[in-house]
Amino acid sequence: MLRHGQGLNASGPGGQPLRRCWINHPDGEEDITRLEDELLPAMESFLARIDAIDQQLSEAQAEQEAEVKRPFDRAANGSGC
Repeated sequence: MLRHGQGLNASGPGGQPLRRCWINHPDGEEDITRLEDELLPAMESFLARIDAIDQQLSEAQAEQEAEVKRPFDRAANGSGC
């Protein structure tokens, strides 16, 4: 039980204060922030490149589908080869 005037001092064996490891070591938030500052721009660049490649592939696929469809359209219209 605490008496008036006593504080909450956590102490270990022999009355020594407990080590507060969490105070002496950073929680990693600074490292995470620095990592985000370096990682996010690289990820944005990477995702932009993927979008550009996807766009090129979509255009190439549409062009190939149009080339395959042309002979069938000619035959349907009766124009022949």
